[in-house]
Amino acid sequence: MGKIKDISIVITTYNESENIKLWCESVLNQSILPKELVIVDSDSTDGTLDIINSIFNDSAIDVVAISQKCNISQGRNIAISNTSCDLLAVTDGGVILDTEWLSNIYEGLQEYEVIAGYYSFGGSNAFQVAYNDLFYVSSSLINEEKFLPSSRSLGLRKYCWESVAGYDESFLIGEDTDFDLKLKGKNFSFKFEPKAKVTWELRSNLKAMFKQHYLYSRWDALIGQNKKGHAFFVLYFITNLAILVSSLFISLFYILLLLVLATPMLLKGSKSGEELKSTLIARFLVLNTCYLAKGIGFIKGFIFANRS
Repeated sequence: MGKIKDISIVITTYNESENIKLWCESVLNQSILPKELVIVDSDSTDGTLDIINSIFNDSAIDVVAISQKCNISQGRNIAISNTSCDLLAVTDGGVILDTEWLSNIYEGLQEYEVIAGYYSFGGSNAFQVAYNDLFYVSSSLINEEKFLPSSRSLGLRKYCWESVAGYDESFLIGEDTDFDLKLKGKNFSFKFEPKAKVTWELRSNLKAMFKQHYLYSRWDALIGQNKKGHAFFVLYFITNLAILVSSLFISLFYILLLLVLATPMLLKGSKSGEELKSTLIARFLVLNTCYLAKGIGFIKGFIFANRS
């Protein structure tokens, strides 16, 4: 068991009984252990807190468990406000922490005020593998100056959270992006630390992937975030809609043309034979699902955001 350090792990949970045991085990397997674990659970109905308490019952970690109905922004603020340490490691209950995750955050916070951790994707079905192949960005390609960390893997000093008045509790989605931007605006010292890595399971089907990207992009539009970045997806949706309305045959031709144009991306790391065929189909479906979801979500969010 690792040595205890003066740092708090902060998480929010809601009905995580299916995967929280793995998360707890990944905490106990850290090379160093936190002084305390502060959990805010949004009134789970599946015994999430019971599982957590039973696993940490015999550990040397102080566990502060708070059950209160809240959104994720409120939950993060409640959790952080109940910490006793100046050093904070923020994550989510639905991830698995690499063994050196906390150590890398703790060491980084000895010199920097904010540690931007990284992530990897989990999942083994065809759609999850396709999503990972298409959208995962190697840490070696990250622009450290522009990178905005997910609060699934974030380290910071408590006064940083206090100085920006915490997470905006009106945000139901994308609260960590807004929080990062506020921290950047205060000119706190950031360090990108790809070794502080967590893994989370990707959505397992196209419907869930569509909903995820639709909600993210809709919220981006509602708060006026990343308009330039979504311009392509809006154009992509409008183009598809126009073609579908004009002619089914033209639409089929467009889809085939898109498949040809997207081949360099779709073929990345591909195999041959039947496996190649199934890989191409999965990537094509995932790519189009996510792009359309982003376009539709952003358009809908933009309309609602600009209603008088």
